Amino acid sequence: MASLWRLAALLLICGVGPAHTEIIVRGAETVDPQDIIEAAELSPDAGPNDVEDALYRIWGLIPFEDVRIDHVSSGDWLITVVEPPIIADVRFEGVEQMDLETLEEWVFSEPGAYLAPGWREYDPVRIVNLYRSDGYRDVRAEMRTIDLENGYTNIVFAVEEGERFTVRSVSFPGATVDACVLADKLYTRAAGSLPLLPDDVGQDIRGGTAVFYRLMQEIGVGSELFKHPFRADDLDFDVTVLRQHYMGIGRIDVRISPPEITENGTEIDVAFPIDEGPVYRLGDLEVVEDGRPDTALTGRLTLRSGDIYSNVAVEETIVMLEDALIASGRTFVRVDPRIDRDDATRTLSITFEIAPDLELWIAGISFSGLEE
Repeated sequence: MASLWRLAALLLICGVGPAHTEIIVRGAETVDPQDIIEAAELSPDAGPNDVEDALYRIWGLIPFEDVRIDHVSSGDWLITVVEPPIIADVRFEGVEQMDLETLEEWVFSEPGAYLAPGWREYDPVRIVNLYRSDGYRDVRAEMRTIDLENGYTNIVFAVEEGERFTVRSVSFPGATVDACVLADKLYTRAAGSLPLLPDDVGQDIRGGTAVFYRLMQEIGVGSELFKHPFRADDLDFDVTVLRQHYMGIGRIDVRISPPEITENGTEIDVAFPIDEGPVYRLGDLEVVEDGRPDTALTGRLTLRSGDIYSNVAVEETIVMLEDALIASGRTFVRVDPRIDRDDATRTLSITFEIAPDLELWIAGISFSGLEE
């Protein structure tokens, strides 16, 4: 197919009369030039904003490597496109541990598709992330292209897998809380423990993980049955989860140091050093509005003075109070907790303040696209 197309469009300029302007498409091989012209929607008097809009519409046809629109001296429009190659075949080299079908589904590049410019960098990153999620922390991947005739190309992903690292143990130096309870909340799973269970499986099953973990350790077979990948990216999440757990049991000053990693060949020992700090309990509790106590709502509080402080329980109380206010017809209000800390008695007194919130009203409702 010729690389240069000249297709004319008769355009009418309002107030001037008919004007003949040519739109020249250069570089189109697999895309119909007429489709590019129709997507551009350029008129003789198109301005910079019109040209920018035309570029967006042309880019929407296929993932071109480059698109340019120039207004040449003759008054014609010149659209120059650089088409991406079409993928003929995709192969993987150096893959021994990962399932090839999984890799083929994981990358964007596939036979018959255009090789989008971003895929050259993005697909190798996706392969690396997939391997690292399974413990291959030193994996490397690169894309190589082999140009063929007629705008086609073969893709070869060269992969260096490296060793698979697994977690041998997880410990919590300085913690007095049951280590199994803490370990049960982490993404980083010690050998012999079950995978992290989703919240919707029920607390009884999650609690059973700790029991199972103890049993496997006692009989000495757990570490061989379940070996979990080591993922360094999980550690920040684990620290956050541990901190949230301690905030829920009154340890508001808990300090969790950066995890300590010890390598034993391809097995990793992970330690989370913890300074738990003292336990804080609830002090005085009150609901107020405009500085005046609301005895009715205060009486509905399920929190009690002397209970161990829990940030989760405080959030649940805020939701309960706001729901009660909405049910009473007070829609545009919110509840803000004010916490007063007393280090001498290690108590936290909480005042739940009712404050006005932003008022949002529905101005109207309309429907479009309805035929029946």
